[in-house]
Amino acid sequence: MSDKRKKLTTSNPDGLEDVSATQSISEEEFKSIDSAQTVTKTLRVSVGNFIGDLTFSYWWKHGGGLFYCYSSQYRITQLVNQGGNKANLHFSFDSRQWWGNDSPDAMWQDGEWHSYPRGGWIAANGRARVFIRYIFDKGGSDPVGSNEIWVDFSI
Repeated sequence: MSDKRKKLTTSNPDGLEDVSATQSISEEEFKSIDSAQTVTKTLRVSVGNFIGDLTFSYWWKHGGGLFYCYSSQYRITQLVNQGGNKANLHFSFDSRQWWGNDSPDAMWQDGEWHSYPRGGWIAANGRARVFIRYIFDKGGSDPVGSNEIWVDFSI
């Protein structure tokens, strides 16, 4: 694993159970969810001349005991053209369990929205964190930035 990839795998600081491989949702399953049940947000990371956005939807089941989260698209904008198209994106969420995904080393930095369908579910305690980290592609040292949002179950 390259040093660049290693940086992407540290969003689980509490060592929660990793359920990424067993509790995933396909694009077809996500499309069958009643959109009235979901909340959609866009999370942004800004570092130097780079801006990274990720749009995701989330919903709760079992009175806040299960948290579902699914990304749909990403966009990376360069305010000054200084890189290629080998950026990385890490997307994860956690509560009582942890679910995460690392992109290939090939994310576009062209300012356009690109499909990024992936997600799953975790055991929760009525509160969950959604976390993203971008490693932007630039000649020389690649800038790294992250952001997170906490969401709470409500009736």
